[in-house]
Amino acid sequence: MARHLSTSQGTVWGWTQTGRVPSKRIPQIIEAARRLDPPVYLTPNDFFPPTDAVAMPEPRP
Repeated sequence: MARHLSTSQGTVWGWTQTGRVPSKRIPQIIEAARRLDPPVYLTPNDFFPPTDAVAMPEPRP
């Protein structure tokens, strides 16, 4: 994956360890994943938790 993104393996490893990927890299990762053998089909939703899992602040009165 790192090679397809023209970045270091350490960078990709860091993303896997933190569970965070820079948002500007998401489109590049989706495209690179499709070029893998076998291809991996990702969508932007794969990078974000389900909306029901996100804590929402209480509305102000």
